[in-house]
Amino acid sequence: MKLGKELLERGLVTEEQLRLALERQVLFGRRIGTNLVEMGFLKEEDLLDALERCQGVKKESPIQDDDRRLRKVKKEFAGVKGREELGRLLIREARRAAKRTALFKVKGFSAIGWFGAGLDVLGFQTSSSNLFGDIIRTRSHFRGAIPKEDELIGLLGGAPPESLVIPINIEQRVIGLLYADNGNHGVLDAGLSYLNMLCRLASHAFDLLVIKKKMMEL
Repeated sequence: MKLGKELLERGLVTEEQLRLALERQVLFGRRIGTNLVEMGFLKEEDLLDALERCQGVKKESPIQDDDRRLRKVKKEFAGVKGREELGRLLIREARRAAKRTALFKVKGFSAIGWFGAGLDVLGFQTSSSNLFGDIIRTRSHFRGAIPKEDELIGLLGGAPPESLVIPINIEQRVIGLLYADNGNHGVLDAGLSYLNMLCRLASHAFDLLVIKKKMMEL
């Protein structure tokens, strides 16, 4: 890893900081330099200088690259043509922030498995999960350890140390739930921020689909 070696030799980061950035890279798929900057371990100008030194060409900021990708994702949400496409897009992007993700449809107080990555949720339906019920009632997200007596434990194949569930709301009503965990590791704060943003995008996209359908019925 030329960049990491360059940064270490110049004393710009420590081995521990590099290790933490590499762990974050596994979760988010972002470049190691971007992670170091976003975690506050490295200045962007030092990163660009190191990239130029080890690669021999002037590089654009990798953070700008991430910003461009985020704009692309927002355009994708705005342009979805159906619910199935939207569900697949949400799961695809959520997987960038967590090892296991799942999307559930909500009808009343029942949650129905829809899409999953790292989890098989098709055919799963519950109206007796206390955790899901509380989230649907309060329209607020959950982050923590799922109670061992909850019905979800069977679906998950055990109790992860930390799970995240975010409701997708339209007009004060929960229409979906996004679940995420990182197996034996906790959900990073940066992952929480990205997943929250994805759910807000999904909420607006679902709303747009409803509006388009009503317009076509006029």
